[in-house]
Amino acid sequence: MWRSPRAIKRFLNAFAVREHLARSNGAELDPKTLLKLCLLEVRHLSEFRLLSQKATADRRALVAEWEQWAREGGELPQGIGEETRARAAGPPSLNEAPEQVERYLSVAATLLGDFASEARLRARLCASWRTSLLPPIPQGAPRFSS
Repeated sequence: MWRSPRAIKRFLNAFAVREHLARSNGAELDPKTLLKLCLLEVRHLSEFRLLSQKATADRRALVAEWEQWAREGGELPQGIGEETRARAAGPPSLNEAPEQVERYLSVAATLLGDFASEARLRARLCASWRTSLLPPIPQGAPRFSS
């Protein structure tokens, strides 16, 4: 997932910002739970969105169903991808501190997609810079392959 020290640093900075915002909004999450939520956002954004958009009772039910499916099998919860099994099955359970997770998700909903948006923006900027900085290749010019 992270192929450079810069990407790791970006994640750690985003993690620190989320921790600060969560604490300032009363979500005293232990670092492992916060890390699980941040990794869920980075690696499984659609599931994180689904989780953050649910009402409190629906969210707790979804988390319970999701974690049970991940540990014991059965029917995959609606809107959840198979690739989330390991993340959902691993500790800590998000239902161990439901009020804290609830507060965090309220804060995170305002930041939703920062990780993904940053990557898309960076790709667009790089493409834009490439086309504006490099002269166009004349038609018929030899092309070299690597």
